[in-house]
Amino acid sequence: MRRPVQPHVMLEQELQLLLQEELNSSVEDAKIESGSEDPKSAIKKRVRVIKNRLFAQRAREETRGYVQQFESTFNALSAQNEVL
Repeated sequence: MRRPVQPHVMLEQELQLLLQEELNSSVEDAKIESGSEDPKSAIKKRVRVIKNRLFAQRAREETRGYVQQFESTFNALSAQNEVL
């Protein structure tokens, strides 16, 4: 099932919060050794997912830009060819 799309800003804010939380938890883990790695691994997984989504969105935007550029070049060359 496809998940709802979140705007870049929301994902980047969540990423910053998670990275800050990860940093804080690593400081706390250094002070108190706990046997539970679940919250830490969940944060790392969520960070990885968010980074992947942001990268994929940027790649799609770049691809759209390239396609639009090629289409405009193609249209310009086609018009020039018609004139000749």
